[in-house]
Amino acid sequence: MSQQQFVRIAEAADLLGVSRQCIYQYIYSGRLTKYVDKRHQKRIYVDMNEVSELTRPSIVRADQLPDE
Repeated sequence: MSQQQFVRIAEAADLLGVSRQCIYQYIYSGRLTKYVDKRHQKRIYVDMNEVSELTRPSIVRADQLPDE
């Protein structure tokens, strides 16, 4: 199990090449999980693993799918 790494909204937006508003939409739609700092609850973070999942294409050649 890999350790969780968190990034701020702005960093996630830069990594995905989208606007910050788009990241908020991902949070509200459930594609990303929202995390906050207990001491600074206005600072919103997302899980880097979830962000990297969004960068992977979901459409692949059928012969590249793993055998079940």
